[in-house]
Amino acid sequence: MSDFNFDFDISESPPPSTEVEKQYSRREKMYLKMGLTLPPEGETIETFMNVVNAAYTAHTEEPREALSLSQVQKYCGHQQRTIARLMATPEFEAAMEKRGVSIKSESGLTTQQMLVMQLVLNPTDRRDLRTKLRATGVTYAVYKSWLRQPLFANYINRQAEQGLLDHQSDVLTKLTSKAMDGDNKSIELYLAITGRHNPAQQAQVNSQVMLLKVLEIITRNVKDPETLRAISAEFELMGAVGSGHAGNQTIRGELR
Repeated sequence: MSDFNFDFDISESPPPSTEVEKQYSRREKMYLKMGLTLPPEGETIETFMNVVNAAYTAHTEEPREALSLSQVQKYCGHQQRTIARLMATPEFEAAMEKRGVSIKSESGLTTQQMLVMQLVLNPTDRRDLRTKLRATGVTYAVYKSWLRQPLFANYINRQAEQGLLDHQSDVLTKLTSKAMDGDNKSIELYLAITGRHNPAQQAQVNSQVMLLKVLEIITRNVKDPETLRAISAEFELMGAVGSGHAGNQTIRGELR
């Protein structure tokens, strides 16, 4: 997976001794001499290089407008929060530039904004918003200010709407599965979606049935034609009696 072979062991982090710290410093100098980019402060060379090489491989094998966290993870195995943290740094951008890969998005958004968007819109990531933002080094206040920027707001809204379409089959499959397991709410929603049961329409039908019963009572007990016509006019004004439907014509007949 790596595009570089090293003759020295970087598999272990150096123990806290003065001699090893000097050796680690020489390793940094060796990296700089080779033209490589050092990792951000607090990050190990091994993890940083793994993510950079995985990102380069993902770009080569699956070229897209912008690298996704899932793409990079496929080639390195690190957690997405680790990948997001490193990809949001200028060191990562510089390392990719040295490999001839520009990770600036054609959308005009920054790499950090693109990464934040991927985390926020990932439906399989169960973490809350603030935790996702911390993983990329972005505060909630900064995120809110981005949402006020038309470019970012429009882009994230489009991606969210696309996500609805992308996961439609997944949602319907999950709904069907829960309905088959006997979940009553899922069954009702399934029947409503398939047009076999509409609670709102059923309530309207029930109201119409009740109205007919009221009208039957009125026509049986009120004999004065003028009173019946007045009642009919009242119902028409309320919209309870429409025109052009057989049932409504029957109601008019009953009243008149």
